[in-house]
Amino acid sequence: MLRSIPTVTRKDRAMDEAALLDILGNENRRNILKLLSLRPFYVTEISERLHVAPKAVISHLSMLEQAGIIAFFVDERRRKYFHIADNVLLEIQISPFSYDVEAANPGQKEPSAIEFSTPIGEIQLNTRSLADVAETLDSLRRANHELMGAQRRVQELMNEVMERGARKIDRISRDFIEYDILSLLLTGPKTVHQLSARIAIPALILSERLRDLEKREKIRRIDANTYGLASREISSSTYHTHEIGDN
Repeated sequence: MLRSIPTVTRKDRAMDEAALLDILGNENRRNILKLLSLRPFYVTEISERLHVAPKAVISHLSMLEQAGIIAFFVDERRRKYFHIADNVLLEIQISPFSYDVEAANPGQKEPSAIEFSTPIGEIQLNTRSLADVAETLDSLRRANHELMGAQRRVQELMNEVMERGARKIDRISRDFIEYDILSLLLTGPKTVHQLSARIAIPALILSERLRDLEKREKIRRIDANTYGLASREISSSTYHTHEIGDN
């Protein structure tokens, strides 16, 4: 298995929004998270892909782990693999009248069904008096909270579907580079430059892998510089919304 993450008990923990913003403000940490969104990596892999010294990588990983964003497991060769620990949704709202930052774990406390107490189109913008303005704002805040809950539920479903796609990619990939390429193309067509930037491998090596995957009919060339999943792979992937489970 190229993408194997042991099942762990999910822990509910409060997210420190200010700390998250500070952590994500560092480009190297953001690049590490981009890599880990593909699959688990160990320190040497991260260092080689991002051209960052191992000591610096370890420091960044430690900070991400302490914040609860990533976790690790140890394989049979005693290598420590790091992976994103859980789904985190960071919502930032800035307007002339508000500043709000909220971090949440999608799906932990949201109902399976998406329901709204008052349809947004039925909310009356009653502003005749100051009390009316306050009441209308309260209704809109409730609607906004419900909308965010729906967004988190959709994100949870997207993650579930992506996980099914990852298992399929795991079965057809010959190595980690193929896995990374197919994982990125699962979310839509990408240019060679986009793939090279995300996977962090030389363009020459990437071009060779793309040609091989195209020859094996795993991917298709959309234009001179853009690739997508081959039709046969799409038909057996998570794009079919009627798919219930995975064997």
